Amino acid sequence: MNLGMQLVKIRKEHKMSQEDFAEIFHVTRQTVSSWENSKSYPDIETIVKISDYFHLSLDILLKGDQEMILKISKEQKDNSKYKKIILSFSILFLFLFLAITIYFSLYFYKKDQLESNFLEVIAENNFYKNEEGSYTLSYQDNITYTVPNQKLPIQSGYDFHFFVQQIFCKISLENHQVLNITWVDYDYFDAEVYDLDEKRTILDVGLLGKENIDSIIEITKKVDVDKELLEIAIEKGNELYQEFYS
Repeated sequence: MNLGMQLVKIRKEHKMSQEDFAEIFHVTRQTVSSWENSKSYPDIETIVKISDYFHLSLDILLKGDQEMILKISKEQKDNSKYKKIILSFSILFLFLFLAITIYFSLYFYKKDQLESNFLEVIAENNFYKNEEGSYTLSYQDNITYTVPNQKLPIQSGYDFHFFVQQIFCKISLENHQVLNITWVDYDYFDAEVYDLDEKRTILDVGLLGKENIDSIIEITKKVDVDKELLEIAIEKGNELYQEFYS
């Protein structure tokens, strides 16, 4: 006896109409009719409810309905497969959530550390905010340093640092000319001579550094600048770079 015939037998034994049966299990009369005529099957959850309601074992309820047994078996396998997929996605989501949480924890810790240090160095060296929003230090009458206003941007990876890690130095020369030195790393800088009247670079010394003495000699060969003044400027620039960006 298949499941449809079993449902008809159960319903009639309990003197129930299809409407009564449908109401108990929260389906339509047409659905019950479809079950009884084996045009469709209840889902597993409903079969269990029918079994519990009428105090029948599932073995008795499904006995002889090979198609239904195969359907239940397939649904169990599908459910098992979906459970594994859901578990895999849940684990993946958990790892992703943990990775994002760790990243932003490190990011905000480093952000606070770098930006706090930046402002401390600004205050300790008496930098002031200029009209462009950067910070300027008047170190001597003819030497000034400038650093960009720094905020740590969101970055990929875990090597957190400011995007612009530079120190700018301007040394006033004669004839309305200035020697611009730009640090791109500790003890590694670019130098040029800029003419304020002509508003153009008249001499590009190039990228120097790593050996201060050689760099100073190289600049003094090309630029009419006091060697002692240049040594002071480079020494202070290296010191500032280390304090801001190390």
